[in-house]
Amino acid sequence: MTYRVASLLSAHRASSEISSIQRMHVQGLDGADAYNPARPLLIGGKCLLPVRVEPRSSEDSHVRFLARQTDGSWKVADDLPAFRLQDPFWCRIGEKLVFGGVHVDFSPSGTVLGWRTDFLIGRTITTLKLWFSGPKGMKDIRLCPLPEGRVAVFSRPQGAVGGRGQIGFTVAPSLDAVPETISQAPLLGLFDPDEWGGVNQAVLLKDGTIGVLGHIACFSPDGARHYYPMAFTLDPRSASLVVEPRILIERRELLPGPAKRPDLADVLFPGGMENAGSRIRLYLGVSDVDIQTALVPDPFA
Repeated sequence: MTYRVASLLSAHRASSEISSIQRMHVQGLDGADAYNPARPLLIGGKCLLPVRVEPRSSEDSHVRFLARQTDGSWKVADDLPAFRLQDPFWCRIGEKLVFGGVHVDFSPSGTVLGWRTDFLIGRTITTLKLWFSGPKGMKDIRLCPLPEGRVAVFSRPQGAVGGRGQIGFTVAPSLDAVPETISQAPLLGLFDPDEWGGVNQAVLLKDGTIGVLGHIACFSPDGARHYYPMAFTLDPRSASLVVEPRILIERRELLPGPAKRPDLADVLFPGGMENAGSRIRLYLGVSDVDIQTALVPDPFA
C-alpha cells in the first residue's frame, strides 16, 4: 500500500493536537542560519544539539554543536569540532557513538555536483573519525540498534531505483556489516512515484518494534516543495508496518517566519525527537532557516 500527502494531511487536520511551540534562539552564529537539528545529545553532563549552519545565500554548510545554557538558551560550542556536512543525525550502538550527515560536492562556482551520507564513529564527539561513506546520491540513511548486536538499516535510494526517494529497510547482522547492506535494502514501497520521503530517526520500542520518525514530501504545480513530518511503526522481523504512517505537524501550525527561498516556505524537516511524558518533542528545521520545537501526541504509544 502507498500513502499520499493529501490523504495523510486530511487525517492530520481532523485530529491535530499540537502544543508548546517554541522558536530556538541561538547565540554565536555570526549572521548564519541554524536549522535541521538532530535530537539533543548528552556528553559529559552537557546537553548538546547538532545543527546545520550556513549562510542564507548558500548551501555550503557545517554541522555545529549548540550547548544548552543554564537559562535554557543555546549557544554555539566553539570548543567542539565542526563538520562540513548537512542535516546531522546520531545514535548509540553499544559503546559507540555513530554520527553522520550529508556530504555535498560543489563545483568551483558553487554548483552542487552530488552528495552522499558520511558516517563517523567514536566514543565521543572529539574522537569521531570517518567510518564510511554511503552510496552516491543517497540521503536519509539511518541506523537503529537491535538485540544480539544486529542493526536495523534504513536507506533511501533515488533514480532508477527509488524514483524521487523511497525508504528501504534491512537488518545487518552486526555493526561491521552495515556498509555492505545499505544498497541491498528492499524498498518498503510507501510512496507514490510523484512523491517521496525518508527516515530521520529510528528508535527501538519496548515491544521490539521500531518507531520511525520521517518525512513525506511532494511538489505543488508551481514547483514549491512541501515537507511534512510523519511517523510509523515497523516490525524488523517481518519488515512490515505495524502502525501506518501519519503526519504529525505542518508548517502552518508553527510560528511564522522567513524562508531561505520562496519554494522552501512549506518545508518542515523533523531532524529528531525525544520523549516528553505522554507526548514527544519534535526538533524541526523550518523553511531552511529556523529551528522550532513542538509537542505532539506520542505516535508510538
